[in-house]
Amino acid sequence: MEFTALPSNRDTITALRVIARELGVDCAWSQDGAFVFEVSDGWLLRVCPDSADRFRLSACYGATEICSLWSRARDLRRLAALARDLSVAAQAV
Repeated sequence: MEFTALPSNRDTITALRVIARELGVDCAWSQDGAFVFEVSDGWLLRVCPDSADRFRLSACYGATEICSLWSRARDLRRLAALARDLSVAAQAV
């Protein structure tokens, strides 16, 4: 089986900045190869570089992954929309 490359470091930094701006936060932390943003009251957004030059965004409640969606590394509109939608959904709970 052949795998394609992970997103570049530059794409990762850009994606993290876009997501942080959408969430209105200043920082994330690194955990097990992923970057984690606190969204609200136990809700987290986990961003992980994935094969096929894309990012996996996972909505987590504490340590439990609730769902995952993917976005191409350079599709900044989709990355922003996924982060925004997660934030709205988490605050509504």
